[in-house]
Amino acid sequence: MRENVATQIVSRATCLHCGQSLSRNRIESDFCCVGCHTVYTLIHDENLDRFYTLKPKTLLPLINYFTRKTDWQWIQNLKGLDMGKVSFKIEGLQCAACIWLLSTMAKKMGPSQVMINPSNGRMDMQFDTQKFDFTAFLKKVELLGYAARALDDEKSEPSRDLLIRLGICMAIAMNTMFFSFSIYAGLTNPADPIYRVFNSLNFYLSFLSVAVGGSYFFGKAITALKNGVVHFDVPIAIGILATFVGSSVAYMQGNHAVSYFDTINIFIALMLLGRYVQVRFLERNQKGLSKVDPFHDFTVTVAGENLSEKKFSEIKKDDPLLIQPGALFPVDCVLESVESVECSLASITGEPMPQIFKKGDVICAGAQLVSGFAVKAMACDDYNKKALDRYVPQNEDGLTPYLWRWFTRWYVVVVLCVAFSGLAYWLINDASRALNVFVSVMIVTCPCALGVAIPLARHMANRELILNGVFAKNPEFIDKLEKIKNIFCDKTGTLTLGVLQLTNPQQLDLLNASDKTVLFNMVCRSRHPASLALYRELIAQQLPSLELVVNEKAGVGLLASYNEKSYFLGKGDLPGVYFKRDDVMLAHISYSEEVLSDVQQVLKDLTGEGINFYLLSGDKAENVKALAVKTGFLSNNVFSNLVPGEKAAFVKKMGEEASLMIGDGLNDGLAMQEATLSGGPVWEKWGIARNADFFFVSNTLGWLTHAYALSKKLKKVLRNNLTFTVLYNIGAVSISLLGLANPLVCAIIMPASSVIVLAYTAYAMRSVNS
Repeated sequence: MRENVATQIVSRATCLHCGQSLSRNRIESDFCCVGCHTVYTLIHDENLDRFYTLKPKTLLPLINYFTRKTDWQWIQNLKGLDMGKVSFKIEGLQCAACIWLLSTMAKKMGPSQVMINPSNGRMDMQFDTQKFDFTAFLKKVELLGYAARALDDEKSEPSRDLLIRLGICMAIAMNTMFFSFSIYAGLTNPADPIYRVFNSLNFYLSFLSVAVGGSYFFGKAITALKNGVVHFDVPIAIGILATFVGSSVAYMQGNHAVSYFDTINIFIALMLLGRYVQVRFLERNQKGLSKVDPFHDFTVTVAGENLSEKKFSEIKKDDPLLIQPGALFPVDCVLESVESVECSLASITGEPMPQIFKKGDVICAGAQLVSGFAVKAMACDDYNKKALDRYVPQNEDGLTPYLWRWFTRWYVVVVLCVAFSGLAYWLINDASRALNVFVSVMIVTCPCALGVAIPLARHMANRELILNGVFAKNPEFIDKLEKIKNIFCDKTGTLTLGVLQLTNPQQLDLLNASDKTVLFNMVCRSRHPASLALYRELIAQQLPSLELVVNEKAGVGLLASYNEKSYFLGKGDLPGVYFKRDDVMLAHISYSEEVLSDVQQVLKDLTGEGINFYLLSGDKAENVKALAVKTGFLSNNVFSNLVPGEKAAFVKKMGEEASLMIGDGLNDGLAMQEATLSGGPVWEKWGIARNADFFFVSNTLGWLTHAYALSKKLKKVLRNNLTFTVLYNIGAVSISLLGLANPLVCAIIMPASSVIVLAYTAYAMRSVNS
């Protein structure tokens, strides 16, 4: 088994575990280090071979595997340990395979539920304290090559540390400028005691500045390089280190003319100031986002003796909840009514395959019910919006798209090559100017503008989306949107309000009490707009709750059995829905729906941008045609009576150009998978596809026009920033390489360029918001 997996994944010249190339002295081995060999063996001994199918081509090697020292004392103070509900930090995550490995290992060790946020390394667990050994699990996690740590104090802010460093380095910079000004003004006699004192003070203060401020960038650069990433902080760290070392050597040799202690201190202070502004802005933005709760007023069915509705914000521990197919669990819940169900945890763990939960298992908040029938579950906690924060974008580094990752990597590489080439040239031709040129290039090319401006632009765009009720689950949504050429729309719940109105409620009065009770218990287990309309009409009649299993078939309707009789609610030959018992017609119920008021204007605006709109509906032809005429769809782009598979086939057929599918997630899931981007509205019962790239909370379609304009504006701003950066660097580097600029001048020019880019970015993105 082990040899077969190895043959499929790696060649002889690569490590079987991490995929890194083997050095010559280990070419006879299958592993690059003993750590990789140990973890590889453990994974196979635990029958977790699927890890090697899920993992990327290469991982970080486990060279220091046996040198780790673990202190388990923090476990004793872990909050919630006695209740089997804990949160901690997990280090060493590299890909989705790592998440799968840890989740699967936990399940093998006992009843447990694992939720991992790979963006911040947070791991949340729930487990049976009587059957699950948490300490043993953490030790097994460590054996797999990961490290568990206590969470940092959530109240602490990164900007506070930066502010302290900034204050110290600003004070040092001002003092060294004072000392240096005296020297520049004429205090140049090395024999003068005051001259020597000032230079000595500059040296020691610079040492302190590098230790306090420079260490921040050193740490960032080292971490990036350890993880195989060439980051913006690398040239900053090299520039600081090279300037300080060169100036220190000159100081020791008495050559104070080429000591740039004042320059390095100003540079460090300016770099910290720029980084503090960036971090502080992101913190404020995150605090603003953390207050956003689009689901506060949404409702869930409470399955007491009589069914009722309760807002998410009002859910309390031990409330019996009825969760419909496709809906999310608003809080952690214990499954009660059925033996097993399938739920998607894609938004939590990133694992696309649904997982099976058995009766008595805890299903975490944010899990989505995949099974085609409703289930009853007991709430484990009061509602807390943080449990659903994963549906609101919280962390973006601003460099997500491939173009920007590519540019960042090669920008830094080019800067380093140019700087070292300049150093080599001047060492040959005029060694006294070599360090001056090297430091000037490293300083003047510092990419603070891009390092701050790109995240600023993307965060402003993301925040604007949220203010318009659009929540992007895919971080590249805003970047891809402006490339869209075809937009496919569902009808009910997408171009119309998600609330349908009964036009013949008297049909319900023709039902006997038993049939009406069955109908009520069927529709309360569905989130389709037609079911919700019936539910709102019947709930006021205080009908009893039944133990009923209802299967919902997309595009067809609801099926149920009660007292050895079969019931059906769904499509028939005429518009509306039919309610049947054993194929006997009991009622034909019709609806009216309200079209969103701005659909016609949105189609007009975006059609003018070269976008084609298509209406794909499973409704009757006459209903679809009437809506198309009212909203302005071209007759050749309108299709009715489509089943889910036909919608998907149509989207796939048009897939040569970038496409967007907007649907309610009920009958549109297959079509959404075929589109470049997909999304839908969130109504009272969470009408959203689990694989959607975005969702919107709105009674309008106007957000689409705004989001498209925002996407185009973001692309323009990022492109202009890139152009300015390239032109600026060509000019600044050329002057520096010719020896025409000294480090002090560069330390002034560089932040000035950053201010220009930041000011432009803030103004340009603000113009979209206004």
